[in-house]
Amino acid sequence: MTDSYNYNHEAFTGIFGGAKYVFENREASPDLMSEVAASLGHDIGADQWKEFEQTAHQYAETAALLRQIRNQAAEVSKLAPQTPTPAQEPRSASGVTVRINTDLNGVEVLFNEKPAQAVIDPLKAHSFRWNRREKLWYAKQSPSRIDFANSLAGVKEPTSGSDMLTEEQDRQGMEFCPSEHAMA
Repeated sequence: MTDSYNYNHEAFTGIFGGAKYVFENREASPDLMSEVAASLGHDIGADQWKEFEQTAHQYAETAALLRQIRNQAAEVSKLAPQTPTPAQEPRSASGVTVRINTDLNGVEVLFNEKPAQAVIDPLKAHSFRWNRREKLWYAKQSPSRIDFANSLAGVKEPTSGSDMLTEEQDRQGMEFCPSEHAMA
């Protein structure tokens, strides 16, 4: 290890700054520590963990127990997956899946394999964009985009006509608001 630092005078570091010191620290949750303590035959609740951790060094016996709990917790966290793996979504018979993303107010289209250029061009014409990380096409939710996505998947149920935006509103990315629509 060397204690050195390289200075880079670039546009990025001028705008956003650099990272001179980077520290890393990982700590198990009090819930995990109390579970490990219980598996070793000790009753230390999650709410009592911080106090136990701060005072355990006073006695050799409790300090040894603390080390044992920390080592066991480290092994448990190595074995357990850090993020749950999402379940694979079923694809339609046509190889196209359409999802409505309510959190982002969007429509997502997934393909089993890369679609032909004859499919990509209409996707782009309907303002769908490719998300490389998620491996899907997405666009802001609108009835016309949902109908188009469903037509790709072979679903022929149109969305309700009362929720339709004008073409100008759709191009501007406006959202449908029933109260404003009713006033017009």
